[in-house]
Amino acid sequence: MAKLDYLKALYKMLFAVLFAVCAALGTLALVGGPAGAAGDQKHLFRGDCEYSHSNTGDPIVLPDSNTAHMHEFFGNDTTDQNSTVESLQQDSPYLLRKPSKLQCNRESNKSAYWVPRITWNNKEVKPIRSGVYYATRTGLPPEKTTTPFGFKVVAKSPAAVAEGEAPKGSQAKLYWHCYKQLGTHQSIATGTPDPPTSCPVDETFGVPTLGVTVLFPQCWDGQPFDVKGGANMRHAITNESGGLSCPSGFPKHVPQLAMIIDYDLPSQAGPLKVLGHEGVALAPDHFHADYFNSEDLESLVQMCIREGQGNTLACGAGRASEG
Repeated sequence: MAKLDYLKALYKMLFAVLFAVCAALGTLALVGGPAGAAGDQKHLFRGDCEYSHSNTGDPIVLPDSNTAHMHEFFGNDTTDQNSTVESLQQDSPYLLRKPSKLQCNRESNKSAYWVPRITWNNKEVKPIRSGVYYATRTGLPPEKTTTPFGFKVVAKSPAAVAEGEAPKGSQAKLYWHCYKQLGTHQSIATGTPDPPTSCPVDETFGVPTLGVTVLFPQCWDGQPFDVKGGANMRHAITNESGGLSCPSGFPKHVPQLAMIIDYDLPSQAGPLKVLGHEGVALAPDHFHADYFNSEDLESLVQMCIREGQGNTLACGAGRASEG
């Protein structure tokens, strides 16, 4: 009997060790593999914002008549060329009439998010919605690192970086794929920098669909952000130990923003183009994204990121944007 008890105890111990090893490998896969770009599931918060409107205004870049192009806005339905963080805090006449029609699922989120308009097979396509996902990918941020109220940032187009118009590391990391409403991890694991040239009919929705995840830089130089062009930011880089850290000169690590954008397509065959100034069709690498924060994020960063409660309902777990 004693021998049998000993064998049972040994078996339980070996099982516990095996379980711990598997869990550790799973964590490494989340942190180090392709899906690792999406972060883990404990240090993040998520939400969803519907497409709200379109115009050529841009309260970050403040384009003149020679550079303006059409934007698709998510979230705050008042955003235009003249928006300020204070004006974004005021409900629009539409929302005052219909308070149940909030453009973002979190009532406190009055921020603005936008991207350029795209075409598919020469037809203009408007987005449906965007998941918005804030996570940490360079280790837990310092105690006081929270995306500031009023923060402005542009995830530059890869074309702007390639042409020397924007610094290396400031670009949007793009993950294009057929099918919409993929989880963030799946989107990043299967997406590519170049969009597909055709997409099959999505049986779930009865039409071809397209998705893209846009990863913003997460390292800030700490200088003023309420300026034309917004904050000066770079992506984290691989350090000597194989992890991620912010590059020299960019010591402030803010939660990395991911936008997960969904489109219904007018046909199976593409290709995709990005509309620039005066509606000129540009290559897909001109796609970029903008963010103007009008939400106090301190409590969410504290609970969901610093305290690691990102897999709870309070932090948005279970939403369409979940990784």
